[in-house]
Amino acid sequence: MLSPKTTFQHHDLNSGLVATVKRIHEPQLQGELDRAVEAAHRTRDLISVCEEFKVFADLSTVSPDGTSYFVVTARTRLGGGRVLVGKTLYTAVAAATLATAPSPWRYLFNRYLSAVSESSWPATRWGAPGGMPRGTPWICGFASAAAAHLLPEEKNFLWGLIRSVGLNVLERCERGASQAAKDGIVLEVDTDLYPELREDWDP
Repeated sequence: MLSPKTTFQHHDLNSGLVATVKRIHEPQLQGELDRAVEAAHRTRDLISVCEEFKVFADLSTVSPDGTSYFVVTARTRLGGGRVLVGKTLYTAVAAATLATAPSPWRYLFNRYLSAVSESSWPATRWGAPGGMPRGTPWICGFASAAAAHLLPEEKNFLWGLIRSVGLNVLERCERGASQAAKDGIVLEVDTDLYPELREDWDP
C-alpha cells in the first residue's frame, strides 16, 4: 500500500546527483501542466507548456504499473539561437513502486547510453549512471547534448519545469498503482524477470 509522502527523489544521470525534492505545486502552472500532460498522452504529440518548452508524456503504464515516461523539448530557438526548435532537452522516467521500476529504468538507461555514444559535444557532462535507485517514488532523467547550449536562465527554468512535470506524472503513477491495489492487482517483486530487485544485485 502506498503511503503519502511529502518528497520524491530526482536522480540526474549526467551529474550522478540525487536531490530530495519537496512536493510543491505551482498554482499558476498546475492547470497548464495537467492540460499539457493529458493532451500529450492523448494525441501522442508534443504539447506547449510555456513559451520556451514543450512536453510529451506517456501515461500508458500509469496503471497498474505506476510508471511513466516524459520528455521536454525546445519550443523556440534557445541558447542564443544555438538550440533549434524541437530539440530534446531532457528525457525522464518516473516510478512509484519498486516492483515495476526496472522496466522504465532499463528504458532510460538504454536511451542514456545511446545519447552518450552519439554525442560529440565536449561541454556535455556524461556521468556513470550506476545501478537502479531502490527507494521509490523517484524520477530519473538526463539532459541531452543540446541542453548544454542553454543560457543560464534557460537552464534554471528548465530544471524547475522538469521537476514540476515529474511531480505531475509521478503523482499520476501513485494514483494508478494505488487504484490497481484496490482492484486486487498485486505487483509482486519478480527477481527472475528483474534481477535488479535482488538484495545482493551488483550491476
